[in-house]
Amino acid sequence: MMAWIKCTDRMPPDMEPVIVTLRFSDTDGKFVWADVRNNGEKWEYLSNSWDNIWSDVDGEVTHWMPMPKPAED
Repeated sequence: MMAWIKCTDRMPPDMEPVIVTLRFSDTDGKFVWADVRNNGEKWEYLSNSWDNIWSDVDGEVTHWMPMPKPAED
């Protein structure tokens, strides 16, 4: 089982898509978001998978975990 990793403890490898927990400044809750990567300077999410377009994440990434392996039949 995968566990959440605090960003203050360790960051994922640069450019590797991961799952993250986000906190937005205008809400009290946290959200889980997949297909997010850190490019060494900032967090980005895959906003258009057809054209492979990455956009800036607008929120604080607090935790991350590796993407799970695809399901097997």
